[in-house]
Formats: sequence, structure tokens, C-alpha cells
Amino acid sequence: MFNLFKRKKRIKAPFVNKEFFDTHVVNNKEPTIMTFSAGWCGACKMQKPLIHDVADAHGESGINITLVDIDVENELSALFSVKSIPTTVVFQNGEQVFKRTGLLARRNLEEIVKNLI
Repeated sequence: MFNLFKRKKRIKAPFVNKEFFDTHVVNNKEPTIMTFSAGWCGACKMQKPLIHDVADAHGESGINITLVDIDVENELSALFSVKSIPTTVVFQNGEQVFKRTGLLARRNLEEIVKNLI
């Protein structure tokens, strides 16, 4: 018998560091969406589930959908002049192609993914 309430294991957007950025974004040229956030930020707490949903929906697309904790990764935050959070930065072919500060709706995130595919 199968369980109707058993949930599929979801893909979550991982928290990344400078090493990941150097390896997977700059050197490999993989499309990447990085959202800078912090655990104490209210808007970030609202953005994080949307990021996880998009990562789960597009887990097989080849796009890195990630989170960066600004309290842990000060170097990455400074590198992209992140002054307010959440801030979403998108990279394609190793270059920054999009940056927006503030909460993004799911449709905006889906549109970014669609443009990267």
C-alpha cells in the first residue's frame, strides 16, 4: 500500500561561499541565481521559501539557484556591493547580467530562470 501523504524529497537552494562562487560561477560559466540574505531579515524570511520552490521546480535545469548569508560571507557581499537585503544577482557565462534589491515575486524568479534556459 502506498502513503498518500508521503512527500517527495524537495530540492533546496544551498547556502554558498566564495569558493563555490569561484568554482561554479566564474570558472565554469554555469548560469547562477544568488540571493543575498540574512537570518534576521524579515523580507529575506519571506523570499527564502520562494527561492527553495524555484530551486525545487528547476532542479534539473542546470541552473545554480543559491543563497548567500551576508553575515557569514562578508567578502561576497562586499564584492557585489550588497547594501540592502534581499538582493538577487544573476550570472550567465561568468558575468553579472541582473541585480535587484528587494523582495522578488515567484513570477519574477520564474522569468529569470526562463531567460537563463
